[in-house]
Amino acid sequence: MKPVCHLRAPILATALFFTIPRTASLPQEPPDPLAPLLDELQEIRRQAGLEALERRVFDEINRIRRRKGLRRLRWHDELAAVSRAHSADMADRSYFDHFSPEGRNPADRTTAAGIEFARIAENIEYNLNAPDPVLKAVQDW
Repeated sequence: MKPVCHLRAPILATALFFTIPRTASLPQEPPDPLAPLLDELQEIRRQAGLEALERRVFDEINRIRRRKGLRRLRWHDELAAVSRAHSADMADRSYFDHFSPEGRNPADRTTAAGIEFARIAENIEYNLNAPDPVLKAVQDW
């Protein structure tokens, strides 16, 4: 008779459901020992990409300065690190300003890094998905 077939499916499903103990869990894979190294490599690549953008902006500024008869600027690794830290701080704390929420300005940040200077200026740019973020940054200044 046909009704017997209809009863087997629910009974079988119920039996399978209750044969798995409540405390059972799927076996977990052991942690990948390379995961921290891969994360570090990804961060290095991200930083390399940011530094490449910084250098492109710097080179473009010097190209414009040369065209206008102005002296070429010199790259300063420590000053670039100060700028990069300020950029990260703005991103992390969701603000966009030459002054940090504590009121520190470019001169304060540079002095705190132990960098001596006669004059200092800072250009900041907010960029969201521009086809060429370098040209957009330099043109907006």
